[in-house]
Amino acid sequence: MRKFISFSLAVGIIAAGVVIQPALAKTPNNTLVMAWSLSIYRTLDPADVGEAFVDEVMNNVCDPAIFLDYDDPSKLVPGIVESWSVSDDARTYTFKIRQGLKFPGTGNPVRAEDLAWSMQRVVLGKFNSSANLTEWGYTPENIEELIKATDASTVTLKTTQPYAPGLFLASVMTGRIAFTLDKEEVAKHVKDNDYGNGWLQSTSACTGPYSVKTWKANDVFIMERNGDENAYWRHPVSIKRIVIRHVPESGAERLLLEKNDIDVARLVASADLGAIDANPDLELISSPEYSYWYIGLCQCDDDLTDVRVRQAFKYLMDYQKMEDTVMKNVGIWRQSAVPAGSFGAIPRADEYYRLDLEKAKELLTAAGFPNGMKKTLIIDSQFPFPLIAQHVKENAAKIGLELEIQQMAPAQLYGKFRGRDFETGVFRWSTNVADANGMLSRHAYNPDNSDEANLTMFPAWRTGWNTKELGLNEMVDQGKVEVDTEKRLALYKKIQEIQLRESPFAYYFQGVRNVAVSKRVKGLKVNPLKVFYATVTKDD
Repeated sequence: MRKFISFSLAVGIIAAGVVIQPALAKTPNNTLVMAWSLSIYRTLDPADVGEAFVDEVMNNVCDPAIFLDYDDPSKLVPGIVESWSVSDDARTYTFKIRQGLKFPGTGNPVRAEDLAWSMQRVVLGKFNSSANLTEWGYTPENIEELIKATDASTVTLKTTQPYAPGLFLASVMTGRIAFTLDKEEVAKHVKDNDYGNGWLQSTSACTGPYSVKTWKANDVFIMERNGDENAYWRHPVSIKRIVIRHVPESGAERLLLEKNDIDVARLVASADLGAIDANPDLELISSPEYSYWYIGLCQCDDDLTDVRVRQAFKYLMDYQKMEDTVMKNVGIWRQSAVPAGSFGAIPRADEYYRLDLEKAKELLTAAGFPNGMKKTLIIDSQFPFPLIAQHVKENAAKIGLELEIQQMAPAQLYGKFRGRDFETGVFRWSTNVADANGMLSRHAYNPDNSDEANLTMFPAWRTGWNTKELGLNEMVDQGKVEVDTEKRLALYKKIQEIQLRESPFAYYFQGVRNVAVSKRVKGLKVNPLKVFYATVTKDD
């Protein structure tokens, strides 16, 4: 049975895994068992997380300052802070900490000082997630003055200029940079002024429904409920344990699900959709998500700096055919950087690249490559990366563009991408903000293109694209402060039009999340941006 969630509600479902054992009749009622790929992992430190899997699980471990509503993520809901106010000049935000919360394990009270320090350390430590604060004007020099606890239960955030308050709150206070860490406990584990980063690579020190208990790379991730069923301040938590097993292949996950060895399968490829859909004991939930598969062209390679070469790659994809075959129910073709369903997305009708090898050849020739060129194309070894790469490779060969595909583990792939150590590659990216700024502030914004800047959380920097020269930085910044809806929409449209023509990114497909779930699993909360486990119950 299939359930499809539309763009207006968007996004799939998740759950969690259990140890794979021989012929279990069913998974335990108090344990949620998920199979997923655990191959991309560096740290659990919220300030340093950069991978979608870790971001998701840590959003189920740590409560943010403000939640996005489970069912309607356009609504802000109190979290660690129970109330907030914004000054008339939109430059001062005052937050009141929820009283009575304690950190699991230590029993220390959750204080305003903990939240302020947790946000400060993101920038002071220059961690990966610091870009989520520095883009709003926070620096190591000013953050301790602009974000501070003014008393035991009050945190004040000041900004260097007024921003659109709704966008600011959704971007800054609802994600991992606004997780509240136990400052006193983390301080015990600081080494060489690392703000506890080394210790936090494999443990959690926040408050929420679950805590991290076990993490083994490429093996298993286990979360345990904090306290009893009624200990969580927000609502009862029925599931005591969540176990996520490393099963990086769709067919293997489907077989485990059919045998009741797992409750949820996360990597569902097109080839397995039919069997899952036809099984009356399973439910297949499909939903568009705010993610992309795309090709990035490194501007560190002189051959790829001509805009005509970049455009040629966008004419190498048979978009509709691939959507109907290889990417069926997995991805929908989309060329703009802003995913459909989010604020500011342009209609697909305004996107104009189609498979056109004659045009691609014409562009390469005009750029000075009448005989083509030879480049390496680095990719993830998991579905659907090889199939996307092979399709592009075959079409490229017809115009003299020879692409040598190099498959590698995700950690190696994104290590090369972050280090500008590639020529071309197929990558994936997702955003946690249902606003064009979520993508454009990373893909059309590069504050400093120098190698020394090392702005690894900006794909525009990773590719060496100097967005400042095109005026994109200024336009993205303007979008953050513009409060007039129509003006913001017009500005975002202009940025996307420039990006379609000029960028070193060939966006091919927006992701569709397919999650196969045992019908014993009830209450998974899913919205276009996040998935929550704490509301799950299981039937006998």
